[in-house]
Amino acid sequence: MKEAYAVRRTVPPSAEIQASIDKLLGKGMVDDPQKMLSELARLGARLIIQRAVEEEFDTWLGRARYERRPERQRGLKNYDSGMRNGFRPRRLQTAEGELRIEIPQARETAQPFVSKLFFEVALQAAFADRPAQGADHRRVRPRALDARRRVVV
Repeated sequence: MKEAYAVRRTVPPSAEIQASIDKLLGKGMVDDPQKMLSELARLGARLIIQRAVEEEFDTWLGRARYERRPERQRGLKNYDSGMRNGFRPRRLQTAEGELRIEIPQARETAQPFVSKLFFEVALQAAFADRPAQGADHRRVRPRALDARRRVVV
């Protein structure tokens, strides 16, 4: 028997998160409103971060989803303007728990897409354990990142 494989969706991850929020709100009041509110907060935070990353990627790439490259760039190996190539998962720790964010990927570009949003989070994590008084931020080096771009402890 031939094994089935998953076909990647064509809708952006933010649309799937929005659909989850709509489904949760469509249920109405449930017997555990605190759990529903917590889940709604998690999905809302995830939606905001996901849309910010998608918008940052669109700006970095120079065009929106399904928008074609300018005529002068079509058919060329143009490394300034790559093509979308799916998503890679990224985990982000919040007060409500761990959130799963999908980071867009590109191919045929000179350098890979690195979200400034997550770079700032890594820098904040590097400075978080420093004492407030007497710490000079110019002398503190940010921590190294591993292959998954997580702060190495």
